Amino acid sequence: YAGSSLVLTKINPRLDTDEEDAAISDGIRKLRGPANNHFYVGMAISYLDATETIPFLDPNPAKAATLEYDVSRAIKNVLQLDDDRQTVGVMSSLNVWGGPDPSNPMAMMNRNAPQQPPWIFLQQLQQDFNVERIEPAASEIPANVDVLMVIHPKNVSEATEYALDQYVLRGGKLIVFVDPMALRDEGNNQNPQMRIPGMGGASNLTRLFTKWGVPFEGTKVVADYEYKVSKDDFISRGRPMPAYLTLGQAALNTDEIVTEDLQVIRLPYAGSFDTSKVATGLTVTKLMSSSEQAKLVDGMSSQFNGEQIENTFLTGEEGKPADLQQFTMALRLSGKFTTA
Repeated sequence: YAGSSLVLTKINPRLDTDEEDAAISDGIRKLRGPANNHFYVGMAISYLDATETIPFLDPNPAKAATLEYDVSRAIKNVLQLDDDRQTVGVMSSLNVWGGPDPSNPMAMMNRNAPQQPPWIFLQQLQQDFNVERIEPAASEIPANVDVLMVIHPKNVSEATEYALDQYVLRGGKLIVFVDPMALRDEGNNQNPQMRIPGMGGASNLTRLFTKWGVPFEGTKVVADYEYKVSKDDFISRGRPMPAYLTLGQAALNTDEIVTEDLQVIRLPYAGSFDTSKVATGLTVTKLMSSSEQAKLVDGMSSQFNGEQIENTFLTGEEGKPADLQQFTMALRLSGKFTTA
């Protein structure tokens, strides 16, 4: 596609040569081969004074899917063509943008109060995309938004859900994070000492998820006997915490580019989707799942009665056999959507 605008140069950086110095300078990773021989297999993409590096081209066939993405991303970054950047909209009830704490009136009025930085994911997005703030009560999604991230949408109005519905129908890419009990949501108590993690309330997109046939369980969280955080973990401090999950690769879809490189995911007090009656025309791809030794429990009490919950895995409620099953905690939904 690039024609003569793109020049590919193959360089063999032999030991103690200018070519090796160039590889090191560009950040290409030095690898140790048989008989203590060193070699380099990477790529540097340059334009004017800008250089982006792919330090190591992994020969694993499973990594081939990401190579085109990595190369394209590097070319885009060195060109720094802001007009060509995709626009990512971010809508959130949480203070992901940083600045003064909106739930603390004193901090909002005090110009000298410490400023909270934007969340890390937002800083990362701003390196590669035009990031646009979308208000949680928006009744329309701007036409220039290519991808929309909706994070912990609480008490969403019908007008806002209609805007999201229309955005999807016109081909928009929607990424939604919903939570029965978000630990970063401490509610709007004006006294900072009275704020309790997870007290801000659940998030959901009830009308949309129901219409799409993937209703979200927003009142209970997944407790998992197999994937519970270890008692040796610094988070649990020896306490049983069956609703604080540690998901390894067995719980992740390693055939999907979104999750294939993830090693461990910490998922505290997660909700779940019912995928048993997906709407006609839509396809579900499961990305994160519990083990088959899981059940739904009350979110708030699960922080304090982990031992009681753990015992019911073995005995069931009131002596009945434990009713355990597998739950879907993250999915991709694709196909032909109809309006809700």
